[in-house]
Amino acid sequence: NFNEELKKYIFDPLYNDIKNNDKYDFYILYNKPKKSDKDLHLDGINVISFDNEYIFEKYKHLYFGRDAYNTFYMIYEFYLLHKEYDYYWTIEDDVYFTRKWNDLFNYYENTTYDLICTHYYTSISYPWNYQYLNDTLQKPYFTKKTFGLTFLPIARLSNNLINTIITSDLYYNVFQEIQVGSIVRRYNLSIDIMEKFHLDLSESNDINRGSCSWGGYENNMITLFLENKNIIIHPFKRKHYKLLN
Repeated sequence: NFNEELKKYIFDPLYNDIKNNDKYDFYILYNKPKKSDKDLHLDGINVISFDNEYIFEKYKHLYFGRDAYNTFYMIYEFYLLHKEYDYYWTIEDDVYFTRKWNDLFNYYENTTYDLICTHYYTSISYPWNYQYLNDTLQKPYFTKKTFGLTFLPIARLSNNLINTIITSDLYYNVFQEIQVGSIVRRYNLSIDIMEKFHLDLSESNDINRGSCSWGGYENNMITLFLENKNIIIHPFKRKHYKLLN
């Protein structure tokens, strides 16, 4: 849900950093839970409101025990509307960057990776290994050599990657992290991991790797993370907004 707190603490810092940067176009993709809900309108901002019922019906072949609020369904729809871009950054609404967003975008500006993301694994333990997925889907979609798992709260996808996804016979009936990761591996597309920037509050407690436990730190510790001027923090939720004041 788009609200004033989300706008103040997450949206405005991002938009204010890049609104005068003519290298980028900025869009909010808004998923309406019900068709009867009003579209989102913000003065001077490109907003595309999607009907959740339409999205779910069109992409139900990707459904895998999760609802249709899958961010990448809207990314694919946006791509079909705007194929003119070489690359597409997607940022979820619980991602916070302690630096200027332009610094991040400029860092990758002259790179040609098909995918830039925060995590990438080519093997993982049960239950989310390739054999479990094949058994659940009752089709041999995955092999040990073509399975990939990504984490995508913030990512950059190339035009080539999105087109490969939506035209591939490997258009898996799984959620986006495995779908994108496996197609990158299957087609030998290029990838870069944002180890330089990323801090994930939901991962392990190894702060030296840029990760920390969601429940393992008090607010004073998270405040210290915010003072690091080179970190993407995810998930950054409403309970953390007060730390920015």
